[in-house]
Parts: sequence; structure tokens; C-alpha cells
Amino acid sequence: MSGKFLTFAQLKPVKGIPFTRQHISRLQRQRRFPLYVALGDNTNVLLEDEIDAYLADRIAEREAKLTASIAEQEARQEAKAGAISEDA
Repeated sequence: MSGKFLTFAQLKPVKGIPFTRQHISRLQRQRRFPLYVALGDNTNVLLEDEIDAYLADRIAEREAKLTASIAEQEARQEAKAGAISEDA
């Protein structure tokens, strides 16, 4: 592990994550967001490397959806063009 720790307060200014504590807790229960690491009785932190991986996964999901959407649009256009040429 070669990252640093991030507190909840650092998530928005450092990583641009605007989630509330409640939303993060909800995502953590669903195992859809990195879990806190307890450093002490009242100190919980997140690992920056895990947050970076989370953000990279969200970007990859977006790119996959975009690629699928473009492929779907192209397939529709090809089918439409094929139907038009058959009618002619």
C-alpha cells in the first residue's frame, strides 16, 4: 500500500466526491464504495488508492456504456439503411 489516508472532509476538495456521509454509508453497506479504516476510537479514514480505484471503475463503466450506446446506434442505422436499399 503506497497511498495516503483521506478523511470524509477531504473527499470533496481533494477528489471531487460530493457524497454525503449518509450516502457513503449506504454505498458501503452495499459494498459499492471503499470501506473506512478505523485508526482509533473516533478516527475513520479512507485509503486514497482505493478511492482512486473506485473513481477509475466509475469512468470505465461510463466508457463501456458509451461504447455500447454508439454500437447500438450504428447497428440501428445500418439496419435502417439496409431496409431502405431493399425497398428501392
